[in-house]
Amino acid sequence: MGSFSFVSAAAARRRNFVIKCYKFVFYGCGMSRSRGKRWNEKSAKFRPMGQPVPQFLDAPNLGQNGSSRSVPSRPTYQMVPNSFLILLLAKIHHQLLLEGKVALITGGASGIGEFTARVFTKHGAKVVIADVQDDLGESVCTDLNSSSASFVHCDVTKEEDIENAVNTATSKYGKLDIMFNNAGIAGTPKPNILDNDKAEFEQVLSVNLVGSFLGIKHAARVMIPAGQGSIINTASVCSTIGGGASHAYTSSKHGVVGLMKNAAVELGQYGIRVNCVSPYLVATPLAKDFFNLDDDGVHGVYSNLKGKVLRPEDIAEAALYLGSDESKYVSGHNLLVDGGYSIVNPRFCMFEKS
Repeated sequence: MGSFSFVSAAAARRRNFVIKCYKFVFYGCGMSRSRGKRWNEKSAKFRPMGQPVPQFLDAPNLGQNGSSRSVPSRPTYQMVPNSFLILLLAKIHHQLLLEGKVALITGGASGIGEFTARVFTKHGAKVVIADVQDDLGESVCTDLNSSSASFVHCDVTKEEDIENAVNTATSKYGKLDIMFNNAGIAGTPKPNILDNDKAEFEQVLSVNLVGSFLGIKHAARVMIPAGQGSIINTASVCSTIGGGASHAYTSSKHGVVGLMKNAAVELGQYGIRVNCVSPYLVATPLAKDFFNLDDDGVHGVYSNLKGKVLRPEDIAEAALYLGSDESKYVSGHNLLVDGGYSIVNPRFCMFEKS
């Protein structure tokens, strides 16, 4: 039996479109054929000849003994520049996966949220950054371009702030296609449960879990009438294992994944997808402060996937996939971006480390 290769319908359409465009450029008006003729200046299809026509196909033909022998003249080709088609093909090669879409990103002023805002706008989306860090958020929007990004102050523990952020996105851009519940805190690293304070525990859950709940709720409010939408939540590798972080943080991220699954079941009937992206340790200010690591220390923990370092832009690319139509049938999924960390016990493994 032959091997089976899965190609998404969207990828197949893009591939066929690219092939058609290339045929149009090279055979429709981009290249012209002639037999021993020079270009005619009077023809609108050709350009004046200032240089000899490149003889791409009329290369010397060598006989069996290495001597050259004459052959009948074959078609020659000359490229005719077409700026519109060049720009069109450049756009195709740099596929804009979110063109025409509107995204709201909580915690978008720094770290993973900031990188996601940059990736989303690069792919054609209008982005609203919601954060409590006003100066940073405004700075990111200024850097991105005021026509494609805007900032709104938002404390995700306050429902009125989340409601206002969603309303801001819809009033400014007319709709909301992507809700990225990314805002989160790590809390205080207290490994002994006896040292954990109830108020600190509840604060972490309030931001990480309740914030995601409010984001899903108010995104659904505007997505249900539209009959479509993608809601993404930042969870963590700690949502699948224990011992990777504090009790509060680990509990909150397990809760986010459970909430995501429940919401995916309810909202699927309205065409709304709900997913999580779960990163391993990323060198963000939040992670470095929590684990008391510098850049070298953070990079030193990538032990399973040799030679690779997890960066914020990698998580942004995962969010891009979940927000785009490339994942149109993906819902209720917790996308782990951990280099296989969560599937291995390094202290009980038959494979030797090189």
